[in-house]
Amino acid sequence: AKSEKAYEELKENYLIIKNINKKNLNFEKNKKSNILIEGDNLHALSSLNYSHKESVDIIYIDPPYNIGSKSKPDFYYDDKRVDEDDPFRHSKWISFMYKRLKLARELLKENGIIYISIDETEIHNLKLLCDEIFGWRNFLSNIKLKVKAGAGVGSKDSFLQDVGEYILIYK
Repeated sequence: AKSEKAYEELKENYLIIKNINKKNLNFEKNKKSNILIEGDNLHALSSLNYSHKESVDIIYIDPPYNIGSKSKPDFYYDDKRVDEDDPFRHSKWISFMYKRLKLARELLKENGIIYISIDETEIHNLKLLCDEIFGWRNFLSNIKLKVKAGAGVGSKDSFLQDVGEYILIYK
């Protein structure tokens, strides 16, 4: 199986997080700070593990939802969009997420918390994956959010309509 490009790049290069002044959040000296990182999440998590291992209080991750939509590609593996008809779509997504969640786990303090957004496509796989990485006893909550307008059960367009997403929370 071909490895994803982002993973292969880490074998050959050390990636550095750069401060971009025009995007500076203007934090006060000697106070706790927050970091907003734009870029490939595997690269960012790997870089942060050199400087922030076991020192992060809170992580929020909004991963690709693996919906396989041709009109809105959201998940790439092996540098190609994973098609909704790919029989290995879910296992590719799990492999993709496993690397990132392991790195995120290494960043968290002992009492740190991670929040992970997801929809119904991979909620069950993500829960099992997080139980393995963070430990099932460290599961805190599964919050369901209404993020789309809709009448829900009994609407004219559909008998059942899912209008939500989830946030899994682990410590």
